[in-house]
Amino acid sequence: MKLLLFALTIFLWGILSQSTNARTLFVDANHTSASDSNSGVEDQPWKTIQKAARTVVAGDTVYMKKGTYRGEVQVNHSGDPNHYIVFSAYPGHGEKVLLDGSRFLIVNASFIKVSGLFILNTNNHGFAVRGPSDGLIISGNHT
Repeated sequence: MKLLLFALTIFLWGILSQSTNARTLFVDANHTSASDSNSGVEDQPWKTIQKAARTVVAGDTVYMKKGTYRGEVQVNHSGDPNHYIVFSAYPGHGEKVLLDGSRFLIVNASFIKVSGLFILNTNNHGFAVRGPSDGLIISGNHT
């Protein structure tokens, strides 16, 4: 009985620890102290979406605040079916998050959601996927 209780405790701990490890991160091109050396929390946002793309893990949500971002965004990290990696315009900032002159590229990564980007002035496709990927949700964007 003790062994069963121990196994159940370990199982529940694993489930709970997965759901509590999810982070909410922020990118804000207009914040006066935004820097890619910051922690990515709301009052210490990153300056570039690419910094977020290099840092995220399964379950993380990245809120992009209104502003103009330059440089290609390349995501190489995957979420999983129960813990997507989410890149989203901050609520109320849709169509004000501009990716200017580049694209959003997903490379060998799965279970990614992207919404709220306005991609302009690019010679490439606004969104591109390279290599095997699964569970991608690209919605509510403009290119």
